Amino acid sequence: MAIPKHAKRHYDEVASSGKDPEEIYANAFAASILVPEMLLKNALKTTRDIELLSNIFKVSKYVIEYRIKRFFSKYVYIENGEVLDK
Repeated sequence: MAIPKHAKRHYDEVASSGKDPEEIYANAFAASILVPEMLLKNALKTTRDIELLSNIFKVSKYVIEYRIKRFFSKYVYIENGEVLDK
């Protein structure tokens, strides 16, 4: 059964709003599978470019930024698409 366009648009708005706890959990879970912490840590030794990292892992730049902030925010920050040491 196809989802009506108005319902899909509403779902996309809710999903991207970051307010639905189930959607937040699902996004975090998916990010952990797509970008494992140890693989990201190793990749950061090679490059600090967010776009390149997103291409390596085949995910959006948002996912890479989320994972970096989640695990490495004590040590690095993101500015102009680059991961910089604090």
